[in-house]
Amino acid sequence: MPISFDSRLSQVYCHHIAEGFRNAAPNKKYNFKSYQLTAADCAALSPMAKKDAVGLYYNALVSFVQGCHSLMAGCVSWACVELYYSIFYATRAHLYYKDYLLIRDRGLYLVKITPNAYPITKDKKYNNDHSGTLLHFIDVFQNSDYLCSNTIDTMYVYLWLMDLREATNYRHKAFNEPACFAELSSAVAKIKSVGIDKQLKDFKADFDTYCFSNAYAWLCAPYYKLREVAAMYKAGPDKLNADQETYVRKALKNLGMDDAEVKELVG
Repeated sequence: MPISFDSRLSQVYCHHIAEGFRNAAPNKKYNFKSYQLTAADCAALSPMAKKDAVGLYYNALVSFVQGCHSLMAGCVSWACVELYYSIFYATRAHLYYKDYLLIRDRGLYLVKITPNAYPITKDKKYNNDHSGTLLHFIDVFQNSDYLCSNTIDTMYVYLWLMDLREATNYRHKAFNEPACFAELSSAVAKIKSVGIDKQLKDFKADFDTYCFSNAYAWLCAPYYKLREVAAMYKAGPDKLNADQETYVRKALKNLGMDDAEVKELVG
């Protein structure tokens, strides 16, 4: 039985554009990159982007909470994966809040919601949902984004986290449990000793050190990005539904966050 799902509003809108062109001229090759956005398209897509961003932000929140729980439960490998997904979803939400879309139409396209703009497609590294999201984001925001202001092992933090996730998921023959990557071991011991909530407060006091540290960036950078996108979420017109908000508030409280900290992320 097929699994039903709700596609993002902006993806559905752009899919209809592409299908309309293909149906109108079925014998001609049509590439989405040849479509030029109209003012009417932009008026329709911008509010859709904000609604879609809320779903992406929710995914980032849930992934972050689950990553923290995996870490404290001793499953560091899975925490690496979940925390990577948190920053991946938060980065995608950041793009959508700033009126950039990532649209799949026989390839992955970056669409700037502005009249007369054309969808952008690049080489095959940009065609993967993960590397494409992060590389497009870096291309657009590298001169203004905090997490692009420094590197780890010569890589932007976003790409370093993706590499950590790929090493965990694919390059190692098995998860490391009950051990973890040597580079993370001292941080894992400290975090488990002081607790997630205390460690997050330490991060807030010194993001410059922790966000670009081999030992801590896998937790600190997703937390920084989550807070950054939280500000966009709280300023935006659309909010989590009641069930989503109840779920994440309870989950954040279960990490030991106080009401003020939860408010920073959910409002």
